[in-house]
Amino acid sequence: IKWKIAFPEVKFGISPFLLNEIKYPQFRELVCKMELRDLLLETDAPYLPGADGSTGSPLLVKDLAEKIANLHNVSTEEVARITTDNAKKLYKIKEL
Repeated sequence: IKWKIAFPEVKFGISPFLLNEIKYPQFRELVCKMELRDLLLETDAPYLPGADGSTGSPLLVKDLAEKIANLHNVSTEEVARITTDNAKKLYKIKEL
């Protein structure tokens, strides 16, 4: 993929849109093609509704991680570990 060569450290924030299987199937297909090391989970923007139309909330992160795990055929824990590591690197968060 050309963009990955040009921007090797790029990360993509995946939102609750992925949880809406009927309305946004193209997002799900795209995420399936991405590597977990390129993903971040984002859920708390109130203008990004959940699959059921509820207000966006950090509580959706678990559902989002489960969906991505299912799409990538890995455990939810692996998705959580990798995406947390990605965020720590991006935002330069050091271990306490």
